[in-house]
Amino acid sequence: MKNKRGQFYIIAAIIIVMALTAITSVVTYAIIKPAPRTVKDLSRELNYESAKVIDYGVYNRTNMQSLYYNFTDRDFVNYFMQKTSRANITFIYGNITDLNATQFQRGSSGHVSTGRSGVISKSIVATAFPIIVSSLKENVTINLLNKEYSFRLREGENFYFVITEEKEGEVFVETND
Repeated sequence: MKNKRGQFYIIAAIIIVMALTAITSVVTYAIIKPAPRTVKDLSRELNYESAKVIDYGVYNRTNMQSLYYNFTDRDFVNYFMQKTSRANITFIYGNITDLNATQFQRGSSGHVSTGRSGVISKSIVATAFPIIVSSLKENVTINLLNKEYSFRLREGENFYFVITEEKEGEVFVETND
């Protein structure tokens, strides 16, 4: 009879320990949202196309600043803005002595209203800004969305981009460096 009583207390102790463990355990999990596919695809395309533009310009000894300008400000930005509705892009191009940057952001070009109804016209707003090269002439840093991005300058022609898209409170970033 004494052996049965001991078994009862052991089983009761195991059940109590399991209940306390279940109550005090903490479940931790993370939800990982994938980057928007369009931004990843555009980044891959831009990485490929920009290398071809540089190769063409160097091989044919054309004016690289003009070639960069035509590629970024005229050709690619229209394609880019048609493909995505919320992304912004910044191009950094040139060499150590002549470095330029252009940032394209979506913005509102105005508000048109007739009585109670109104229409907001969206357009592309391009902002060009100079980049100051450090005295070491090795790195360039830009500030986008309150975050700094650094790029290592190489000999010859450089072409970098930063694509940012804000979606559901998260910021997704694609670069080619």
